[in-house]
Amino acid sequence: MMVIGIDLGTTNSAVGYVDGDEARIIPNDRGARLTPSVVAITEKGEILVGDSAKNQAVIHSERTLSHVKRRMGEAVHLRLGARRLLPEEVSSEILRKLKTDAETYLGTEVKKAVITVPANFGDAQRKATIEAGRLAGLEVLRILNEPTAAALSYAWRHPDAERLAVYDLGGGTFDVTCLQKNGTDYQVRSSCGENQLGGLDFDSLLREELLKHFESEYGFVALSDSLVLQQISEMVERAKIELSSRESAAIALPFMGTGGQPLHLSYEARRDRFDQLIEPMIERTFALTLQAIEESGFSKVDALVLAGGSSRIPLVHRRLGELLGLKPSGGVNPDEVVALGAALYGSMLAEGQRFNGSGRRRLRDVTSYTLGVEIDNGKVAHLVRRNTPLPVDARRIVTTVADMQESVEVHVLQGEGPDVQSNRSLGRFMLSGITPARRGAARIEVSFLIDEDGIVRVAAVDTKSGRREHVTVRPVKDEQQEDARAISHRLESLSLRIRSDIEELSVPHELLSDIRELLQYSDKVRASGEESALREAEIALESIIEELISIREDLEGSSREHA
Repeated sequence: MMVIGIDLGTTNSAVGYVDGDEARIIPNDRGARLTPSVVAITEKGEILVGDSAKNQAVIHSERTLSHVKRRMGEAVHLRLGARRLLPEEVSSEILRKLKTDAETYLGTEVKKAVITVPANFGDAQRKATIEAGRLAGLEVLRILNEPTAAALSYAWRHPDAERLAVYDLGGGTFDVTCLQKNGTDYQVRSSCGENQLGGLDFDSLLREELLKHFESEYGFVALSDSLVLQQISEMVERAKIELSSRESAAIALPFMGTGGQPLHLSYEARRDRFDQLIEPMIERTFALTLQAIEESGFSKVDALVLAGGSSRIPLVHRRLGELLGLKPSGGVNPDEVVALGAALYGSMLAEGQRFNGSGRRRLRDVTSYTLGVEIDNGKVAHLVRRNTPLPVDARRIVTTVADMQESVEVHVLQGEGPDVQSNRSLGRFMLSGITPARRGAARIEVSFLIDEDGIVRVAAVDTKSGRREHVTVRPVKDEQQEDARAISHRLESLSLRIRSDIEELSVPHELLSDIRELLQYSDKVRASGEESALREAEIALESIIEELISIREDLEGSSREHA
Protein backbone atom coordinates (compact mmCIF):
# COMPACT_ATOMS: atom_id res chain seq x y z
CA MET A 1 0.00 0.00 0.00
CA MET A 2 1.55 3.28 -1.12
CA VAL A 3 1.02 6.12 1.37
CA ILE A 4 2.26 9.61 0.53
CA GLY A 5 3.10 12.30 3.05
CA ILE A 6 1.85 15.83 2.36
CA ASP A 7 2.96 19.10 3.91
CA LEU A 8 0.01 21.36 3.05
CA GLY A 9 1.73 24.69 3.61
CA THR A 10 0.58 28.30 3.74
CA THR A 11 3.02 29.44 1.05
CA ASN A 12 4.30 26.20 -0.49
CA SER A 13 3.33 22.54 -0.29
CA ALA A 14 5.40 19.40 -0.70
CA VAL A 15 4.74 15.68 -1.06
CA GLY A 16 7.01 12.76 -0.20
CA TYR A 17 7.12 8.97 -0.22
CA VAL A 18 9.33 6.23 1.21
CA ASP A 19 11.63 4.29 -1.06
CA GLY A 20 13.01 1.33 0.88
CA ASP A 21 13.96 2.96 4.17
CA GLU A 22 14.57 6.43 2.74
CA ALA A 23 12.02 9.22 2.51
CA ARG A 24 12.16 11.24 -0.71
CA ILE A 25 10.45 14.34 -2.07
CA ILE A 26 8.33 13.91 -5.21
CA PRO A 27 8.92 16.66 -7.80
CA ASN A 28 5.91 18.27 -9.45
CA ASP A 29 5.19 18.37 -13.18
CA ARG A 30 7.72 21.21 -13.59
CA GLY A 31 10.46 19.30 -11.79
CA ALA A 32 10.26 21.55 -8.71
CA ARG A 33 10.31 20.07 -5.21
CA LEU A 34 7.90 22.68 -3.84
CA THR A 35 4.51 23.63 -5.22
CA PRO A 36 3.13 27.11 -4.42
CA SER A 37 -0.10 26.84 -2.42
CA VAL A 38 -1.93 29.02 -4.92
CA VAL A 39 -5.16 28.28 -6.80
CA ALA A 40 -6.48 30.28 -9.75
CA ILE A 41 -9.21 30.02 -12.37
CA THR A 42 -9.00 31.11 -16.00
CA GLU A 43 -11.67 32.95 -17.99
CA LYS A 44 -12.71 29.58 -19.43
CA GLY A 45 -13.15 28.07 -15.96
CA GLU A 46 -9.97 25.98 -15.90
CA ILE A 47 -8.47 25.50 -12.43
CA LEU A 48 -4.76 26.27 -12.12
CA VAL A 49 -2.64 25.20 -9.15
CA GLY A 50 0.95 25.99 -8.21
CA ASP A 51 3.33 28.03 -10.35
CA SER A 52 0.83 28.54 -13.18
CA ALA A 53 -1.66 30.00 -10.69
CA LYS A 54 0.97 32.15 -8.99
CA ASN A 55 2.12 33.52 -12.35
CA GLN A 56 -1.31 34.94 -13.13
CA ALA A 57 -1.80 36.50 -9.69
CA VAL A 58 -0.30 39.86 -10.70
CA ILE A 59 -2.67 40.34 -13.63
CA HIS A 60 -5.75 38.49 -12.32
CA SER A 61 -5.66 38.78 -8.53
CA GLU A 62 -9.49 38.54 -8.41
CA ARG A 63 -9.23 35.06 -9.91
CA THR A 64 -6.43 33.85 -7.64
CA LEU A 65 -6.38 32.59 -4.04
CA SER A 66 -3.33 32.05 -1.85
CA HIS A 67 -2.52 31.55 1.84
CA VAL A 68 -5.84 29.71 2.29
CA LYS A 69 -4.40 27.65 5.14
CA ARG A 70 -5.02 30.56 7.48
CA ARG A 71 -8.76 30.32 6.71
CA MET A 72 -9.13 26.57 7.21
CA GLY A 73 -11.98 25.69 9.56
CA GLU A 74 -13.88 28.94 8.96
CA ALA A 75 -17.44 28.77 7.67
CA VAL A 76 -16.81 31.43 5.01
CA HIS A 77 -16.82 31.46 1.25
CA LEU A 78 -13.77 32.70 -0.64
CA ARG A 79 -14.20 34.30 -4.07
CA LEU A 80 -12.40 32.69 -6.97
CA GLY A 81 -13.61 34.60 -9.99
CA ALA A 82 -17.34 33.95 -10.24
CA ARG A 83 -17.12 30.93 -7.95
CA ARG A 84 -17.46 30.87 -4.17
CA LEU A 85 -15.54 28.14 -2.39
CA LEU A 86 -15.03 27.04 1.19
CA PRO A 87 -11.38 27.03 2.36
CA GLU A 88 -11.31 23.22 2.36
CA GLU A 89 -12.54 23.18 -1.24
CA VAL A 90 -9.68 25.47 -2.28
CA SER A 91 -7.17 23.35 -0.36
CA SER A 92 -8.56 20.22 -2.02
CA GLU A 93 -7.41 21.59 -5.39
CA ILE A 94 -3.85 21.86 -4.04
CA LEU A 95 -4.04 18.33 -2.64
CA ARG A 96 -5.46 17.00 -5.91
CA LYS A 97 -2.50 18.54 -7.75
CA LEU A 98 -0.01 16.93 -5.34
CA LYS A 99 -1.81 13.59 -5.68
CA THR A 100 -1.67 13.77 -9.49
CA ASP A 101 2.03 14.69 -9.46
CA ALA A 102 2.74 11.77 -7.13
CA GLU A 103 0.85 9.32 -9.33
CA THR A 104 2.69 10.51 -12.42
CA TYR A 105 6.08 10.24 -10.73
CA LEU A 106 5.45 6.88 -9.04
CA GLY A 107 3.57 5.35 -11.95
CA THR A 108 0.79 4.04 -9.72
CA GLU A 109 -2.51 5.20 -8.26
CA VAL A 110 -2.29 6.89 -4.88
CA LYS A 111 -5.29 6.68 -2.56
CA LYS A 112 -3.90 7.15 0.96
CA ALA A 113 -2.03 10.00 2.62
CA VAL A 114 -0.79 11.46 5.87
CA ILE A 115 -1.35 15.23 5.88
CA THR A 116 0.38 17.58 8.30
CA VAL A 117 -1.10 20.57 10.14
CA PRO A 118 0.29 23.09 12.63
CA ALA A 119 0.42 21.66 16.15
CA ASN A 120 -1.82 24.47 17.37
CA PHE A 121 -4.56 23.82 14.79
CA GLY A 122 -7.94 23.42 16.47
CA ASP A 123 -10.60 20.80 15.89
CA ALA A 124 -12.41 22.64 13.08
CA GLN A 125 -9.16 23.24 11.20
CA ARG A 126 -8.17 19.57 11.46
CA LYS A 127 -11.59 18.43 10.29
CA ALA A 128 -11.44 20.84 7.36
CA THR A 129 -8.05 19.39 6.38
CA ILE A 130 -9.46 15.86 6.43
CA GLU A 131 -12.40 17.02 4.32
CA ALA A 132 -10.02 18.69 1.83
CA GLY A 133 -8.22 15.37 1.47
CA ARG A 134 -11.49 13.53 0.93
CA LEU A 135 -12.57 16.01 -1.74
CA ALA A 136 -9.20 15.45 -3.45
CA GLY A 137 -9.83 11.71 -3.61
CA LEU A 138 -7.53 10.79 -0.72
CA GLU A 139 -8.14 8.65 2.32
CA VAL A 140 -6.44 10.60 5.09
CA LEU A 141 -4.93 7.96 7.34
CA ARG A 142 -3.74 10.47 9.88
CA ILE A 143 -3.48 14.18 10.56
CA LEU A 144 0.06 14.69 11.89
CA ASN A 145 1.42 17.80 13.60
CA GLU A 146 4.06 19.50 11.45
CA PRO A 147 6.83 19.79 14.06
CA THR A 148 6.22 16.17 15.06
CA ALA A 149 6.75 15.16 11.43
CA ALA A 150 9.97 17.19 11.32
CA ALA A 151 11.21 15.57 14.54
CA LEU A 152 10.41 12.10 13.21
CA SER A 153 12.27 12.81 9.98
CA TYR A 154 15.40 13.91 11.84
CA ALA A 155 15.30 11.20 14.53
CA TRP A 156 14.83 8.50 11.88
CA ARG A 157 18.22 9.35 10.35
CA HIS A 158 20.06 10.29 13.57
CA PRO A 159 19.76 7.42 16.09
CA ASP A 160 21.99 9.16 18.66
CA ALA A 161 19.68 12.16 19.06
CA GLU A 162 17.32 11.27 21.91
CA ARG A 163 15.94 14.68 22.90
CA LEU A 164 14.90 16.93 20.02
CA ALA A 165 13.50 20.44 19.86
CA VAL A 166 11.82 21.45 16.60
CA TYR A 167 11.49 25.15 15.80
CA ASP A 168 8.98 25.35 12.94
CA LEU A 169 8.50 28.85 11.50
CA GLY A 170 6.60 28.68 8.24
CA GLY A 171 4.79 31.09 5.98
CA GLY A 172 1.71 31.44 8.16
CA THR A 173 2.21 29.57 11.42
CA PHE A 174 4.74 28.88 14.17
CA ASP A 175 5.10 25.72 16.24
CA VAL A 176 7.66 24.31 18.62
CA THR A 177 7.73 20.69 19.72
CA CYS A 178 9.97 18.63 21.99
CA LEU A 179 10.26 14.94 21.16
CA GLN A 180 12.02 12.15 23.01
CA LYS A 181 13.33 9.08 21.20
CA ASN A 182 13.83 5.83 23.08
CA GLY A 183 14.90 3.10 20.71
CA THR A 184 12.03 2.72 18.26
CA ASP A 185 9.58 4.73 20.38
CA TYR A 186 8.98 8.41 19.58
CA GLN A 187 7.10 10.39 22.23
CA VAL A 188 6.20 14.07 21.94
CA ARG A 189 6.72 15.65 25.35
CA SER A 190 5.42 19.15 24.73
CA SER A 191 4.10 21.36 21.96
CA CYS A 192 2.85 24.94 21.57
CA GLY A 193 2.65 27.66 18.96
CA GLU A 194 0.63 30.36 17.18
CA ASN A 195 -1.59 29.95 14.12
CA GLN A 196 -1.16 33.54 12.92
CA LEU A 197 2.59 34.11 13.05
CA GLY A 198 4.94 33.48 10.15
CA GLY A 199 6.63 34.73 7.02
CA LEU A 200 3.47 36.43 5.76
CA ASP A 201 3.57 38.74 8.77
CA PHE A 202 7.22 39.55 8.08
CA ASP A 203 6.33 40.31 4.45
CA SER A 204 3.57 42.62 5.64
CA LEU A 205 5.94 44.61 7.86
CA LEU A 206 8.52 45.00 5.09
CA ARG A 207 5.83 45.92 2.54
CA GLU A 208 4.47 48.62 4.86
CA GLU A 209 7.97 50.03 5.28
CA LEU A 210 8.46 50.10 1.50
CA LEU A 211 5.11 51.81 0.83
CA LYS A 212 5.91 54.51 3.39
CA HIS A 213 9.25 55.08 1.62
CA PHE A 214 7.58 55.37 -1.79
CA GLU A 215 5.09 57.89 -0.43
CA SER A 216 7.61 60.04 1.46
CA GLU A 217 10.39 59.89 -1.15
CA TYR A 218 8.38 60.00 -4.39
CA GLY A 219 4.85 61.01 -3.37
CA PHE A 220 3.65 57.72 -4.83
CA VAL A 221 0.63 56.03 -3.17
CA ALA A 222 -0.08 52.49 -4.35
CA LEU A 223 -2.93 51.52 -2.00
CA SER A 224 -5.64 51.97 -4.64
CA ASP A 225 -3.88 49.98 -7.35
CA SER A 226 -4.30 46.23 -6.76
CA LEU A 227 -2.02 45.36 -9.69
CA VAL A 228 0.88 47.41 -8.30
CA LEU A 229 0.26 46.07 -4.78
CA GLN A 230 0.49 42.50 -6.05
CA GLN A 231 3.77 43.32 -7.83
CA ILE A 232 5.13 44.89 -4.68
CA SER A 233 4.07 41.90 -2.56
CA GLU A 234 5.97 39.51 -4.82
CA MET A 235 9.06 41.74 -4.84
CA VAL A 236 8.97 42.04 -1.05
CA GLU A 237 8.78 38.27 -0.68
CA ARG A 238 11.79 37.81 -2.96
CA ALA A 239 13.72 40.52 -1.10
CA LYS A 240 12.98 38.87 2.25
CA ILE A 241 14.36 35.58 0.95
CA GLU A 242 17.42 37.34 -0.46
CA LEU A 243 18.13 38.95 2.92
CA SER A 244 18.80 35.51 4.38
CA SER A 245 22.03 35.35 2.37
CA ARG A 246 22.86 39.04 1.78
CA GLU A 247 23.00 42.23 3.81
CA SER A 248 20.74 44.13 1.39
CA ALA A 249 18.29 43.57 -1.45
CA ALA A 250 17.15 46.06 -4.09
CA ILE A 251 13.49 46.57 -5.04
CA ALA A 252 12.71 48.63 -8.14
CA LEU A 253 9.54 49.57 -10.01
CA PRO A 254 10.52 51.54 -13.14
CA PHE A 255 8.19 53.62 -15.32
CA MET A 256 5.36 53.99 -12.83
CA GLY A 257 2.85 56.37 -14.43
CA THR A 258 1.36 59.09 -12.24
CA GLY A 259 -0.37 61.24 -14.84
CA GLY A 260 2.83 63.17 -15.51
CA GLN A 261 6.49 62.21 -15.70
CA PRO A 262 6.90 58.44 -15.11
CA LEU A 263 8.60 57.61 -11.82
CA HIS A 264 11.38 55.11 -11.28
CA LEU A 265 10.75 53.82 -7.78
CA SER A 266 13.50 52.10 -5.83
CA TYR A 267 14.06 50.89 -2.30
CA GLU A 268 16.98 49.15 -0.63
CA ALA A 269 15.87 46.59 1.93
CA ARG A 270 18.58 46.13 4.55
CA ARG A 271 18.91 43.12 6.83
CA ASP A 272 19.53 45.19 9.98
CA ARG A 273 16.30 47.16 9.43
CA PHE A 274 14.38 43.99 8.58
CA ASP A 275 15.62 42.43 11.83
CA GLN A 276 14.35 45.46 13.76
CA LEU A 277 10.92 45.14 12.16
CA ILE A 278 10.44 41.45 12.89
CA GLU A 279 12.28 41.19 16.22
CA PRO A 280 9.14 41.50 18.43
CA MET A 281 7.50 38.59 16.58
CA ILE A 282 10.69 36.54 16.65
CA GLU A 283 10.98 37.10 20.39
CA ARG A 284 7.47 35.66 20.80
CA THR A 285 8.62 32.47 19.09
CA PHE A 286 11.61 32.24 21.44
CA ALA A 287 9.39 32.62 24.51
CA LEU A 288 7.24 29.74 23.24
CA THR A 289 10.38 27.69 22.54
CA LEU A 290 11.64 28.10 26.10
CA GLN A 291 8.17 27.30 27.42
CA ALA A 292 8.00 24.07 25.42
CA ILE A 293 11.46 22.96 26.60
CA GLU A 294 10.53 23.68 30.22
CA GLU A 295 7.26 21.75 29.91
CA SER A 296 9.05 18.81 28.27
CA GLY A 297 11.13 18.21 31.38
CA PHE A 298 14.32 17.97 29.30
CA SER A 299 17.49 18.72 31.23
CA LYS A 300 19.21 19.26 27.90
CA VAL A 301 18.41 19.19 24.18
CA ASP A 302 20.53 16.96 21.93
CA ALA A 303 19.48 18.48 18.61
CA LEU A 304 17.75 21.63 17.41
CA VAL A 305 15.83 21.01 14.18
CA LEU A 306 14.62 23.92 12.06
CA ALA A 307 11.56 23.59 9.83
CA GLY A 308 9.67 26.05 7.66
CA GLY A 309 11.16 28.49 5.18
CA SER A 310 11.20 31.42 7.61
CA SER A 311 13.49 29.50 9.98
CA ARG A 312 16.31 30.36 7.52
CA ILE A 313 16.33 33.98 8.70
CA PRO A 314 19.80 34.71 10.16
CA LEU A 315 18.29 36.48 13.20
CA VAL A 316 16.54 33.24 14.10
CA HIS A 317 19.79 31.23 13.90
CA ARG A 318 21.75 33.76 15.94
CA ARG A 319 19.21 34.22 18.73
CA LEU A 320 18.42 30.51 19.05
CA GLY A 321 22.12 29.83 19.47
CA GLU A 322 22.30 32.46 22.22
CA LEU A 323 19.24 31.10 24.00
CA LEU A 324 19.92 27.36 23.82
CA GLY A 325 23.65 27.13 23.26
CA LEU A 326 22.98 24.94 20.23
CA LYS A 327 23.58 25.35 16.53
CA PRO A 328 20.76 24.21 14.24
CA SER A 329 21.29 20.62 13.14
CA GLY A 330 22.84 20.25 9.70
CA GLY A 331 21.59 18.16 6.82
CA VAL A 332 18.00 19.38 7.19
CA ASN A 333 16.10 21.20 4.45
CA PRO A 334 13.51 23.28 6.37
CA ASP A 335 11.19 23.34 3.34
CA GLU A 336 11.12 19.55 2.97
CA VAL A 337 11.61 18.02 6.41
CA VAL A 338 7.89 18.06 7.30
CA ALA A 339 6.76 16.29 4.12
CA LEU A 340 9.52 13.71 4.59
CA GLY A 341 8.39 13.06 8.15
CA ALA A 342 4.79 12.66 7.01
CA ALA A 343 5.92 10.14 4.40
CA LEU A 344 7.86 8.17 7.02
CA TYR A 345 4.84 8.08 9.30
CA GLY A 346 2.69 6.94 6.40
CA SER A 347 5.16 4.13 5.84
CA MET A 348 4.93 3.18 9.53
CA LEU A 349 1.15 2.99 9.28
CA ALA A 350 1.24 1.07 6.00
CA GLU A 351 3.67 -1.50 7.32
CA GLY A 352 1.95 -1.94 10.64
CA GLN A 353 4.72 0.17 12.22
CA ARG A 354 7.29 -2.57 11.56
CA PHE A 355 10.86 -1.65 10.77
CA ASN A 356 13.08 -4.17 8.96
CA GLY A 357 11.14 -6.94 10.71
CA SER A 358 13.19 -6.42 13.89
CA GLY A 359 11.03 -4.04 15.86
CA ARG A 360 8.01 -1.78 15.91
CA ARG A 361 8.27 1.96 15.62
CA ARG A 362 5.66 3.87 17.63
CA LEU A 363 4.88 7.56 17.54
CA ARG A 364 2.73 9.29 20.14
CA ASP A 365 1.75 12.94 19.89
CA VAL A 366 0.12 15.21 22.45
CA THR A 367 -2.81 17.60 22.67
CA SER A 368 -1.90 21.22 22.04
CA TYR A 369 -4.54 22.79 24.28
CA THR A 370 -6.43 22.36 27.57
CA LEU A 371 -10.12 21.48 27.36
CA GLY A 372 -12.89 21.56 29.95
CA VAL A 373 -16.55 22.20 30.68
CA GLU A 374 -18.42 24.94 32.53
CA ILE A 375 -19.64 24.06 36.02
CA ASP A 376 -21.31 26.07 38.83
CA ASN A 377 -20.98 29.85 38.98
CA GLY A 378 -19.13 30.21 35.70
CA LYS A 379 -16.19 28.07 36.81
CA VAL A 380 -14.38 25.63 34.51
CA ALA A 381 -13.53 22.00 35.21
CA HIS A 382 -10.50 21.03 33.09
CA LEU A 383 -10.74 17.46 31.82
CA VAL A 384 -7.81 17.40 29.40
CA ARG A 385 -4.57 19.25 30.07
CA ARG A 386 -2.29 20.52 27.33
CA ASN A 387 0.48 18.06 26.37
CA THR A 388 -1.59 15.02 27.35
CA PRO A 389 -0.50 12.06 25.16
CA LEU A 390 -2.93 11.04 22.39
CA PRO A 391 -5.36 9.34 22.18
CA VAL A 392 -7.27 10.73 25.19
CA ASP A 393 -10.29 9.39 27.07
CA ALA A 394 -11.04 11.78 29.96
CA ARG A 395 -14.23 11.68 32.05
CA ARG A 396 -15.85 13.67 34.85
CA ILE A 397 -19.16 13.51 36.70
CA VAL A 398 -21.22 16.73 36.81
CA THR A 399 -24.69 17.27 38.22
CA THR A 400 -27.80 19.49 38.10
CA VAL A 401 -28.10 22.92 39.73
CA ALA A 402 -31.90 22.96 40.18
CA ASP A 403 -34.57 20.58 41.52
CA MET A 404 -36.33 18.30 39.00
CA GLN A 405 -34.09 19.48 36.19
CA GLU A 406 -34.75 17.49 32.99
CA SER A 407 -31.95 18.82 30.79
CA VAL A 408 -28.36 19.94 31.11
CA GLU A 409 -26.42 22.22 28.76
CA VAL A 410 -22.81 21.16 28.27
CA HIS A 411 -20.57 24.14 27.52
CA VAL A 412 -17.18 23.07 26.09
CA LEU A 413 -14.22 25.43 26.63
CA GLN A 414 -10.58 25.66 25.61
CA GLY A 415 -7.92 27.34 27.71
CA GLU A 416 -6.04 27.34 31.00
CA GLY A 417 -8.18 29.89 32.87
CA PRO A 418 -10.28 29.07 35.96
CA ASP A 419 -13.49 30.69 34.68
CA VAL A 420 -15.55 30.92 31.50
CA GLN A 421 -14.49 34.49 30.72
CA SER A 422 -10.79 33.57 30.58
CA ASN A 423 -11.30 30.66 28.15
CA ARG A 424 -12.46 30.22 24.57
CA SER A 425 -15.90 28.75 23.91
CA LEU A 426 -15.84 25.82 21.50
CA GLY A 427 -19.56 25.12 21.54
CA ARG A 428 -22.58 23.98 23.53
CA PHE A 429 -24.97 21.05 23.30
CA MET A 430 -27.99 19.91 25.30
CA LEU A 431 -28.54 16.61 27.11
CA SER A 432 -32.32 16.33 27.55
CA GLY A 433 -34.55 13.61 28.98
CA ILE A 434 -32.51 13.07 32.14
CA THR A 435 -34.22 11.52 35.16
CA PRO A 436 -35.79 14.33 37.30
CA ALA A 437 -34.33 14.52 40.80
CA ARG A 438 -33.38 16.95 43.54
CA ARG A 439 -30.59 19.41 42.85
CA GLY A 440 -27.21 17.69 42.90
CA ALA A 441 -28.66 14.17 42.82
CA ALA A 442 -28.28 13.51 39.07
CA ARG A 443 -25.02 12.05 37.83
CA ILE A 444 -24.03 13.20 34.34
CA GLU A 445 -20.81 11.72 32.97
CA VAL A 446 -19.06 14.08 30.56
CA SER A 447 -16.30 12.51 28.45
CA PHE A 448 -13.69 13.96 26.10
CA LEU A 449 -12.40 11.57 23.46
CA ILE A 450 -9.52 12.88 21.35
CA ASP A 451 -8.24 10.61 18.61
CA GLU A 452 -4.73 10.49 17.15
CA ASP A 453 -5.73 13.12 14.56
CA GLY A 454 -6.50 15.52 17.40
CA ILE A 455 -10.25 15.48 16.61
CA VAL A 456 -12.28 16.14 19.75
CA ARG A 457 -15.53 14.33 20.52
CA VAL A 458 -17.51 15.31 23.61
CA ALA A 459 -20.28 13.13 25.09
CA ALA A 460 -22.65 13.44 28.05
CA VAL A 461 -24.51 10.48 29.59
CA ASP A 462 -27.17 10.43 32.33
CA THR A 463 -25.86 7.46 34.32
CA LYS A 464 -29.36 6.59 35.59
CA SER A 465 -31.48 6.79 32.43
CA GLY A 466 -28.68 6.02 29.97
CA ARG A 467 -29.71 9.04 27.90
CA ARG A 468 -26.70 10.13 25.79
CA GLU A 469 -25.74 13.01 23.52
CA HIS A 470 -22.45 13.62 21.74
CA VAL A 471 -20.93 16.12 19.37
CA THR A 472 -17.72 16.89 17.55
CA VAL A 473 -16.93 20.41 18.73
CA ARG A 474 -15.79 23.25 16.49
CA PRO A 475 -14.68 26.76 17.51
CA VAL A 476 -17.40 29.40 17.66
CA LYS A 477 -16.66 32.22 15.18
CA ASP A 478 -17.28 35.91 15.60
CA GLU A 479 -20.44 37.15 13.92
CA GLN A 480 -18.46 38.91 11.20
CA GLN A 481 -16.81 35.61 10.30
CA GLU A 482 -20.04 33.64 10.09
CA ASP A 483 -21.45 33.03 6.65
CA ALA A 484 -24.89 31.37 6.61
CA ARG A 485 -24.45 30.46 2.95
CA ALA A 486 -21.20 28.71 3.77
CA ILE A 487 -22.85 26.71 6.57
CA SER A 488 -25.70 25.86 4.19
CA HIS A 489 -23.15 24.70 1.62
CA ARG A 490 -21.47 22.52 4.26
CA LEU A 491 -24.88 21.06 5.17
CA GLU A 492 -25.39 20.11 1.54
CA SER A 493 -21.98 18.42 1.47
CA LEU A 494 -22.71 16.53 4.70
CA SER A 495 -26.14 15.44 3.41
CA LEU A 496 -24.66 14.10 0.17
CA ARG A 497 -22.03 12.18 2.12
CA ILE A 498 -24.66 10.66 4.44
CA ARG A 499 -26.93 9.66 1.54
CA SER A 500 -23.96 7.97 -0.13
CA ASP A 501 -23.01 6.11 3.05
CA ILE A 502 -26.48 4.77 3.83
CA GLU A 503 -26.67 3.31 0.33
CA GLU A 504 -23.42 1.38 0.96
CA LEU A 505 -23.87 0.35 4.60
CA SER A 506 -26.30 -1.92 6.40
CA VAL A 507 -27.82 0.68 8.69
CA PRO A 508 -30.29 -0.50 11.40
CA HIS A 509 -33.90 0.28 10.41
CA GLU A 510 -34.57 2.53 13.41
CA LEU A 511 -31.45 4.59 12.80
CA LEU A 512 -32.16 4.73 9.07
CA SER A 513 -35.59 6.20 9.79
CA ASP A 514 -34.06 8.86 12.06
CA ILE A 515 -31.43 9.70 9.45
CA ARG A 516 -33.99 10.21 6.70
CA GLU A 517 -36.08 12.41 8.96
CA LEU A 518 -33.01 14.46 9.84
CA LEU A 519 -32.05 14.82 6.17
CA GLN A 520 -35.51 16.17 5.41
CA TYR A 521 -35.15 18.62 8.31
CA SER A 522 -31.72 19.67 6.99
CA ASP A 523 -33.16 20.38 3.53
CA LYS A 524 -35.91 22.48 5.12
CA VAL A 525 -33.41 24.43 7.23
CA ARG A 526 -31.20 25.10 4.23
CA ALA A 527 -34.17 26.55 2.40
CA SER A 528 -34.97 28.86 5.35
CA GLY A 529 -31.40 30.12 5.76
CA GLU A 530 -31.95 30.75 9.50
CA GLU A 531 -28.45 30.81 11.00
CA SER A 532 -29.03 29.22 14.43
CA ALA A 533 -31.06 26.40 12.87
CA LEU A 534 -28.31 25.85 10.31
CA ARG A 535 -25.75 25.42 13.09
CA GLU A 536 -27.99 22.97 14.97
CA ALA A 537 -28.54 20.93 11.81
CA GLU A 538 -24.80 20.92 11.12
CA ILE A 539 -24.05 19.47 14.57
CA ALA A 540 -26.78 16.86 14.12
CA LEU A 541 -25.50 15.75 10.70
CA GLU A 542 -21.94 15.51 12.00
CA SER A 543 -23.18 13.28 14.82
CA ILE A 544 -24.87 11.03 12.23
CA ILE A 545 -21.62 10.82 10.26
CA GLU A 546 -19.87 9.67 13.44
CA GLU A 547 -22.48 6.92 13.85
CA LEU A 548 -21.95 5.84 10.23
CA ILE A 549 -18.16 5.85 10.69
CA SER A 550 -18.62 3.52 13.67
CA ILE A 551 -20.82 1.20 11.61
CA ARG A 552 -18.25 1.15 8.79
CA GLU A 553 -15.39 0.44 11.21
CA ASP A 554 -17.37 -2.43 12.79
CA LEU A 555 -18.04 -3.92 9.36
CA GLU A 556 -14.40 -3.59 8.30
CA GLY A 557 -13.29 -5.15 11.59
CA SER A 558 -15.68 -8.06 11.06
CA SER A 559 -14.42 -8.53 7.49
CA ARG A 560 -10.81 -8.69 8.71
CA GLU A 561 -11.73 -11.28 11.34
CA HIS A 562 -13.30 -13.52 8.69
CA ALA A 563 -10.51 -13.01 6.16
